[in-house]
Amino acid sequence: MSTTVQNITRNLLTILENEGLTLHRGGDPASGRFPLAELFYSGEGFQYTHGERPGYGVVEFVIRIAVRETAGEEPIEGLQFWVHRIREVVTPSSLNTGGLSETRPVVRVDTKEVRVEHRDGGRAVRYHLAIRYRENP
Repeated sequence: MSTTVQNITRNLLTILENEGLTLHRGGDPASGRFPLAELFYSGEGFQYTHGERPGYGVVEFVIRIAVRETAGEEPIEGLQFWVHRIREVVTPSSLNTGGLSETRPVVRVDTKEVRVEHRDGGRAVRYHLAIRYRENP
């Protein structure tokens, strides 16, 4: 198991909490405070270089942010806010902190896809991102 990926995951959760999102860690999401965030690990990809140059890995996550509709607020604007806020705050610099601050292995964060869910009076953003990092920095 990669300690780099574990540190990336911890840093990503910290970023979400610092943005004022409530992290859903099981149970009924409807009982939590909104906006509510869930982080899903989607998998990894690896580049084999046969010793020619440093190898890179890519870890993918989906961040789901659920918002409740409130009177006087345009739901579309709330969803758009979170799409652009995640894009702004999840960067190589923000991920290369804590246990990654010395080696700084994260080199790129790519948005793979952003989707919006509409159901049961609630709305959610599903933000799929790929984080590229150097292996064994």
